[in-house]
Amino acid sequence: MDSISQNILAYIGIFSGIIASAIFVRIKLCDLPGSNWKDVLNVLDDNIGKVTAIAILVGILVIALVGTFPIPFFLLLFVSLVSWIVWRINRQFALQEFKKEGERLLSSESYKYIKNFSAKHNYTSCSLNIPGEELNTLRDLMAEKGFNFDIEELRGLIDSELDKQNYMNFKAKMMHNNPDGIESFLKRFLELCGENYLLYMDSFQRLLQEKHYPVDKEVLRQRIDELRQKLKLEHFEKQLNNSQHQPLTIYDLDSATGYEFENFLNILFKKMGYKVENTKLSGDQGADLVVEKFGEKIVVQAKRYNNKVTNRGVQEVVAAIKHYKADKGMVITTNEFTRSAIKLASSNNIKLIDRGELSKLISTYL
Repeated sequence: MDSISQNILAYIGIFSGIIASAIFVRIKLCDLPGSNWKDVLNVLDDNIGKVTAIAILVGILVIALVGTFPIPFFLLLFVSLVSWIVWRINRQFALQEFKKEGERLLSSESYKYIKNFSAKHNYTSCSLNIPGEELNTLRDLMAEKGFNFDIEELRGLIDSELDKQNYMNFKAKMMHNNPDGIESFLKRFLELCGENYLLYMDSFQRLLQEKHYPVDKEVLRQRIDELRQKLKLEHFEKQLNNSQHQPLTIYDLDSATGYEFENFLNILFKKMGYKVENTKLSGDQGADLVVEKFGEKIVVQAKRYNNKVTNRGVQEVVAAIKHYKADKGMVITTNEFTRSAIKLASSNNIKLIDRGELSKLISTYL
């Protein structure tokens, strides 16, 4: 094969390597929300070793085809290898510096800004959902306090703090009634998390290990599934034996419709000694029930959701207070509330009852 043909094949090999690398990066970007050119740089930074490996494979293919090692490809391979070595060295130094800076931050008063910022955004489980403008402002504030982090490093600190806060919140709810024994923990876990229990499996396993109940994850999931089936049958039997066929526990509400949930709350409030008035199923002006006791009128918004209740549920009941000339407002859900909804409710004197509190009311009055 003449030198011209060899060079043509070499350039084809180089071009193929670039295309393969681009495809690899594009596949990686499919997992990132709102990808842009900064995401491309981050993906390349994290995967430059793999891109280099692709270049080496292309080189082997070219050698096999042309029987020699063309100079153009040698240059490409050399640049790739040098880039990878430099990246590894810089990466190692950067990680060491970040670790030192992170330790210095943790031992300073300035860490409160990371904690408070994370608490403000505790409605999310990942810093990727936090607006970039707020992250930039936090970065500027930390720089003013003497801590220089880039956005990705800040995301790492926030994600770590979010994990810590979410776990402590989960742990506090799990330990509220001081469960004793693995069976008690399992029942409390299902009572607290309901249909969303898989989202909290890691936290649950961590809590069990802390309480000296180490259980393999697969074994734990099997025991939870067995308990769910057992409880499902028990609840079904109770419903068959109940002349009114009303849900008796929090678990029954997981499969109830919105209207069934409202009827359930009607019965619950009556058991609690309230006078209850159902609003119209349509055009309810933000209230599903209007309850009254000791001369105090309360409008109630019922949310049988599989996801957390957002600000909208609180806003609806705030509007209903004025419409029904009520004294207070209340939102009840089979799930939980977002951080922002809790904050809005607090500033408007709205009572929030989440899955855990609702379960206690059911146990007490039904």
